[in-house]
Amino acid sequence: MSYDLSFFETLVSYVLNYHPFVSYIKSYENDRINLAEETLKKNHAINLKGFSIKRQKERVINTKENILKLKNKRFLLRERSLDDLADVPVFIVGSGPSLDKSIEILKSIKDKAVFVSLTSTIYSLYKHGLIPDFVSISDPNRSLMVEFIKDIPDNILKKIYTFSEIYTPLNFNEKFKEALFFSYGFFKNLLSIKDKIKVSEQGGTTVLNPTFALLTTLGFRKIYLAGIDLGGKEKNITHNKYYRELIDKQREFFIEVEGNFGGKVYSRFDYYISKIVLEKQISTAKKKYPHLQVFNISDGAKIEGTLPKKDVELSKELSANIDKNNIKSKIVNIFEKEKVYINKEFVRFINKKYIPFFKNQIFLLEKSKTPVEVLNILTNIRKITLTDEILISLINPINAFSVLLTYERLLNVSISENEDIDLTSLKKGIKQILKYFLELFRAFK
Repeated sequence: MSYDLSFFETLVSYVLNYHPFVSYIKSYENDRINLAEETLKKNHAINLKGFSIKRQKERVINTKENILKLKNKRFLLRERSLDDLADVPVFIVGSGPSLDKSIEILKSIKDKAVFVSLTSTIYSLYKHGLIPDFVSISDPNRSLMVEFIKDIPDNILKKIYTFSEIYTPLNFNEKFKEALFFSYGFFKNLLSIKDKIKVSEQGGTTVLNPTFALLTTLGFRKIYLAGIDLGGKEKNITHNKYYRELIDKQREFFIEVEGNFGGKVYSRFDYYISKIVLEKQISTAKKKYPHLQVFNISDGAKIEGTLPKKDVELSKELSANIDKNNIKSKIVNIFEKEKVYINKEFVRFINKKYIPFFKNQIFLLEKSKTPVEVLNILTNIRKITLTDEILISLINPINAFSVLLTYERLLNVSISENEDIDLTSLKKGIKQILKYFLELFRAFK
């Protein structure tokens, strides 16, 4: 038997940059395994869609641009909770369908609570005349994030602060009053102040998860979820009317879950994972902060640990105005102004170690003439990647590394079974991946 890999030559660039990839072996077939296989195929692209080489490269470039070019910025260096915020109600506002039903009540209490918009919600709030106090962003996608704000006047955006992860786009952050960086991950290594940063990282598949973690860290103990539907009553309606549909519909896969006020809700897979993560976050936070209350006014998915609350109850419950300017000032001052530069020592380390390494692997690959030689190259890359902290952080999560693992398995099988393989096409595919890796590390320069 021989393997024809020529199709990889035209597809590999598209696959590596946009479609997460995984390999698996199905030992036998039955209904449950076939269902699991179908689920895997449908949800994997969503679950890992942020881990392409293109997105990793954007994270590097965004981090550098935020450090070098963004003027108005502050940094959360350590976890601090303000007692003054414990009784201040804060709303995390998402772009679920139920936002349309709640928006008028939210507008009526806009002076009685702090409002934090998730990235995709800000345009909807603007169209309804509700300007949030903060907008939270965690996505590195430069073109997509700007779409959410391109039709909002600059004078409106300049009234709003951002809660930003360090690798979010400069062309988004610079539009606002000030960027408040609160999450850094691996990319804090690019910052000259990396040793000062003592904040824990929070994961999740949507911006909701790090936003919730941040608000509890800052000291908020009365958190309301509005428009956090995490799905819809109908599969084709998962957002409110002003949301700009920028998601590829073909990637969507829905899971049926219990509704916040009963009934069923269809939760898109990434929303479903975000829901599970949020439920764990709430459970953990309540152990740390016994007085924490999380209210869910969204007519969407039920979220364990939250108290369902009808939006009509808010007007009576939240009757007193708050001193917003004073509260926002206190929040902003938790974040520190720092002179931050690129960590040149780390960049030199990247340039000295990893760029030559991948250049050498390409050189060895070009010289290789047998499947065994190519297999040895792939095995070496895998072993080094899985034992190197930086490569584990940058290379291991992305789909391209999964493709290399699949090539390695394929070669193992072909060699052990003494089967022919199209080595020319295989080498072309591997070389293209290694060149992408080189591009990623050159982005650090």
